[in-house]
Amino acid sequence: MYAFTLDISLSALILYVVAGVLIIIYVFIGLRPLWKVTNAIRRSREDITVLSRNRPVSIIVFASDQADGLKRLLPVLLTQNYDAPYEVIVVNDGESDSTVEIVERLRLQHDNLYLTYTPDGARQLSRKKLALTIGIKAAHYPVVIQTIASAVIKSPDWLARMTEPFNDGTTEIVLGLSYLSHEDDHGMTKTFRTFNSAADTLAWVWSAMCRRPYRGTELNLAYTRDVFFRNRGFSRSLNLKYGDDDIFVSEIAHKENTAIVVHPDAMVQYKNYNIGHAFRNLRDRYYFTGRKISHRSRRLMAVASWLVWGVVALCVVAAILMWPNLTWTVVSAFVILSLLIVSAVLWRKTVSLLSLQKLSLTLPIAVMTRPFANIIASVKALAHRRHNYTWVK
Repeated sequence: MYAFTLDISLSALILYVVAGVLIIIYVFIGLRPLWKVTNAIRRSREDITVLSRNRPVSIIVFASDQADGLKRLLPVLLTQNYDAPYEVIVVNDGESDSTVEIVERLRLQHDNLYLTYTPDGARQLSRKKLALTIGIKAAHYPVVIQTIASAVIKSPDWLARMTEPFNDGTTEIVLGLSYLSHEDDHGMTKTFRTFNSAADTLAWVWSAMCRRPYRGTELNLAYTRDVFFRNRGFSRSLNLKYGDDDIFVSEIAHKENTAIVVHPDAMVQYKNYNIGHAFRNLRDRYYFTGRKISHRSRRLMAVASWLVWGVVALCVVAAILMWPNLTWTVVSAFVILSLLIVSAVLWRKTVSLLSLQKLSLTLPIAVMTRPFANIIASVKALAHRRHNYTWVK
């Protein structure tokens, strides 16, 4: 017979106590980063610091016959609000006449724009790392910022924001944010892609804010030529196609020489018309190269995603043990729903700031399925690992 009483067995009490401990741990390692990153981005919007704009800088743009992207990106790069000298070096991995035409036409008005190419005969090495190395060696200025032709920069103050930390004299690496454009993403799994993309970003952003940097993003990464050559460039990962923004950063970055910029003006959008394909490629790539990086923050965020399931399982088992006492069924349901709602609200705020997207009511499902999405990404990265090496076409 159903009952509503406060009687509880020792076994159920222990389960609730353990669930409470897991919730406390989850708040600390799962929700606290959301709160801190959200507040940091919001505070940065109120920053009225007068930007110095006085450090000469070279912008390296990697392109692979992406004429449309360059047509959109270069005019923004060449009209930044920046007083100091700066140059834009396009390194094209291809032979597109349209790319040459776009650059040559813009060069008529901008003598700080340059175009170079990767050698046709270069084989069994990372074409992108080769392109970046060529661009950095060709650079005239001590600070370089790397990006790609698919990037979308919306603010004329992007360059000033990204170079401001170098003025303290000790910063050698500046990590900027980027996000995958979901403007053309209308599929049923859009929420899951947006959420997981932002969650992946949150892990390394939060770690960098805690002065434990281990990666950045290929679309928005600045460093000095000196630190690049001291590290002998990408020499330690030449056998990998990728790793220029995570393995490389993990090699050169530490708490004393690295800064992160979260101001919205410094954010870069990644434009790709096949969102699903781009999302899968990015996850496969970063989960593979992430295996080469040992870092606590990534593991803690992974643990946090499982804690929700731990709380749910404990509460459900406790309710079953106390059946047919419905009091504890209600308590279990309240705890689970409260945890999911609070998580969804905080995640929604953070995702909207990291990806400029408002997520739907399916966000709690995305939060719950994240651990399984991570497992799938890890398995796929392991299964496709051969494709990450330079000797595989």
